[in-house]
Amino acid sequence: MWKISEPGARARFVEWIGTRGGVLVWPNADVGSGDNFMYTPAKTVDGKNVGSPHWSRGKPTLVKQINQFRFVELEEVKRFHVAVCRGRGFQWVLTAGSKRKLCKALSQHQDASYSFDYSTQEAVISVPKRQEGADGNG
Repeated sequence: MWKISEPGARARFVEWIGTRGGVLVWPNADVGSGDNFMYTPAKTVDGKNVGSPHWSRGKPTLVKQINQFRFVELEEVKRFHVAVCRGRGFQWVLTAGSKRKLCKALSQHQDASYSFDYSTQEAVISVPKRQEGADGNG
């Protein structure tokens, strides 16, 4: 089961299942980029198969039932400034102190996730607010 927190994703997935042959769940094939997934309709509007959305995506899984996804809303519970430093090449990474702050904040909340507000250079800690419907699918 895949957990989806993007606003509007449920309606889009229902449409794709009904009119575009299902949802393709593309795993990340780039080991260094984490385990995030990408979602596309199985068919184009013209009914043709969809090709890989990016070179770093592996073989997709075709999903034809909406109950295979869990849709959640995220609620912001904490926000704090983080410092960055130069990593390898042109990459920017969190300083050791900011990594510790981030790990501590995540450990204080069950099922917490984080994102970055680049405009303020802050880490944003979020937790699932509620699920749509009793089974998480509304």
